[in-house]
Amino acid sequence: MLRINPGEQLAIVVSASEANGAVFAASGVFGDGLPEFRNLRPPRLLKADEVAGLAVHDHVGRYVQAWTTVDVTLDAQGALQLQVGARDLDAGPASRLRAADRGVFLAESRGDPEFQFVQFIADEASSATAYLCNGRQIGTRGTAPR
Repeated sequence: MLRINPGEQLAIVVSASEANGAVFAASGVFGDGLPEFRNLRPPRLLKADEVAGLAVHDHVGRYVQAWTTVDVTLDAQGALQLQVGARDLDAGPASRLRAADRGVFLAESRGDPEFQFVQFIADEASSATAYLCNGRQIGTRGTAPR
């Protein structure tokens, strides 16, 4: 996080090696003075009955970015999991995804730090899942998982 106030010759930088909780910590520290952090909360995890109503199988597939492939599959219990790899290298370990409010899925394990959460985005024309977003990059649905 970077906040600059040139009028007061003030700059605030918050940095973390892993972004898991840095934003929420900044919310607690700076929420009173910086309005963009005032009501920032992590998304609520969905309960089992709410997850049962989701069509998670619609998100299964490979999503491709410039240097990364993300394979989204179902584990033995029918939950989504993702595996991140470089285009020409083997993927790392799979991380199970937990459904949360507003269409967010949170990674259960500490896999790739760039993919601690994802959202699936539908194509406007077909309503089918076409993209995966990790908050920084958007991957386009490509070929079937490895």
